[in-house]
Amino acid sequence: MGFIAAQRDEIAWLMNFKAVSCISSASVMERVVYRLLSEGMYRHICDQVRAKLDEARRGLVTKLVKAGLTVDGPTDSGMYIWASLPNDVDAMTLANMLFEQGFPIAPGRVFGESVAFKSRVRFNVATTLDSRVLGPLSEAIARL
Repeated sequence: MGFIAAQRDEIAWLMNFKAVSCISSASVMERVVYRLLSEGMYRHICDQVRAKLDEARRGLVTKLVKAGLTVDGPTDSGMYIWASLPNDVDAMTLANMLFEQGFPIAPGRVFGESVAFKSRVRFNVATTLDSRVLGPLSEAIARL
């Protein structure tokens, strides 16, 4: 379920296209989206999700710093936190070690080949804080 935000003339074209291209319409879903947007529930839900992410982000930053990582860049918004590993630990080597233990992480080299990405890791705020990866992460860094 979703919605499209566009100019009025584009919406008119999309409505015509939808009318001639669909055999049936998911009117219940369309009504749900309409109510979410028109009655302010969507904004309320977004505010709740944003507040939970903000709380989780602060906790994750604290735990990453405690594990010896340096948090890079701003940490006041977003779903991801970038951190640099101590002592130029190779993030890809670390990721492979953790993956073998069932803990996938996102090494910087997945996002770019620059040397600057060698010791960097991107953490998903929503999934990392409550996962069990932080203990094995600290142990693997100590071994490397």
